Amino acid sequence: MTRSEKGFSLLEVLGAATIVALILIPIFIMFYEGVGFVSSSKDKNLATNFAQEKMEYLRNKAYDDPELQDGTYSDTSTAGGKIFNRKVTIVSSPSEITNSNADIKRITVRVSWTREGQTQAVILVTYRARKL
Repeated sequence: MTRSEKGFSLLEVLGAATIVALILIPIFIMFYEGVGFVSSSKDKNLATNFAQEKMEYLRNKAYDDPELQDGTYSDTSTAGGKIFNRKVTIVSSPSEITNSNADIKRITVRVSWTREGQTQAVILVTYRARKL
């Protein structure tokens, strides 16, 4: 018995579809994960810039400026569709400084945001001494 019709059998089509799926599915997964990493990186970059902005602002203040009083201060900002919460903590003569006569302040800026139900944060810390 000879076959005069040309074409592919069902088995050949299913085999080809399986091979194509095995190649394309990992590519789509990598693309999806890549988009997630880019979005996460964008959020972290925005948060770091928000923290750095405040840190530079405070570093340019005089040592005795009222904005450098001990305490914790908070504010928020919205960027890229996310809400970023910024918390600034200022401590005079922090415990990690062993010289008790040192006029040093520790300034901590923490920016947090929520991504996929989890809280993410960026923390910057600097020390400020009275100029001689």
